[in-house]
Amino acid sequence: MSIREYGAVLALVALCSTAGCAKFDSPAASPSSAGSPSPSAAAPLVPQVGQCFEHTLDAVIMTPVATDCAKDHVAEIASMGALNLGAAGRPKPGAPELAPADAECRTKVAAYVGAPLGRRGMTYEVGLPTSADWDGGQHWFACEVIVVDSFPGIPQLATVDGSYAAGKTAPLPRCFTLDHSTHDLSPEDCAKPHSAEYVGAASPAYGSPSPKNKDDPAMDAYQVACRDEIAGEMGVTAKTLDATWGYNFWAGSNLEQSGVAVAQCYFVLWNGKTITGSVFGTKGKNIPKG
Repeated sequence: MSIREYGAVLALVALCSTAGCAKFDSPAASPSSAGSPSPSAAAPLVPQVGQCFEHTLDAVIMTPVATDCAKDHVAEIASMGALNLGAAGRPKPGAPELAPADAECRTKVAAYVGAPLGRRGMTYEVGLPTSADWDGGQHWFACEVIVVDSFPGIPQLATVDGSYAAGKTAPLPRCFTLDHSTHDLSPEDCAKPHSAEYVGAASPAYGSPSPKNKDDPAMDAYQVACRDEIAGEMGVTAKTLDATWGYNFWAGSNLEQSGVAVAQCYFVLWNGKTITGSVFGTKGKNIPKG
């Protein structure tokens, strides 16, 4: 096995930066707003399949804003479902009550995009109503298509344009050169010689704890998820991958509060050898040991 420099990203992100809080004006700030309906009087949001949003639906307070899928957006609705939790309050990301919804979203999102979950960062999030809408009786969940970008070490949600439905839009291959003194990865055209490729965003089993640092045993679930993701996309066994090539990964702990448990996964030739093109579907042919 050849794994190096993996780690957990522990950046603390403010609620509004991940939830995408919308800008708004207080009614008291303008005389012209007198008599206008209060925000609480607005109809509750019920997303529709195929609808796109400027931000994900993890916002607890502010209602997310829908937008044209042809414009920049972060989330697209692949499927809708209902949560039957009785009088329980709005569940938090990662709560045991959301396990069935999470399992359904893994399947529904993969079917919606027509590709394996995680490929080149294309993955999912379980979105819920705001706390106010939940308390008002809205108990739906939304399976959102999201993309974890390829920038190494700091997993963020990418802004895209175009629908992901049925393969209409797909993330492009992302390759990198390797600095052998620092192990840093720098973007490179996949048609040119390179030593690494961003394979995707792997999801460990639901409820896997988020690692606090690179030595945390919780890191193991993310390492295994990435190994299996890379082996699957190459078309080789996990044992062959471990014995023949290297890989790298970062657990996206900074996305955990949004309910997104993933690791960025990279195929890497640590010995300095290079390839051209993608490793996807190669079954390891013409890929030097590394």
